[in-house]
Amino acid sequence: MDIDKKTIEKILGLSRMDISDDEKNELLNDLNVILEYINQLEKVDTDNIDIDLEKSKNSSLREDEEWIRNQLDIDLLISGFRDRVDGKLRVPSVFEKRNG
Repeated sequence: MDIDKKTIEKILGLSRMDISDDEKNELLNDLNVILEYINQLEKVDTDNIDIDLEKSKNSSLREDEEWIRNQLDIDLLISGFRDRVDGKLRVPSVFEKRNG
């Protein structure tokens, strides 16, 4: 599957982004390179790979430590947000159709 300029325009419209034609061409190229890599990965034979779900549960990644979460001043973060209602952040709907 290749991505074409029409697909790029659709993605930009959904994300409410506007970029130059040069950036669109660069994005088009980058996304097609990524898709080509994914196509190569899909061809890899993984039939003989043993997947042990129990091992994956014992991840070597650390858990977020409580003190890190406590360092965030939520009220300060929320106060800097332009559009708030009852302590919640309001953002534009991604499903509304743009005018223009």
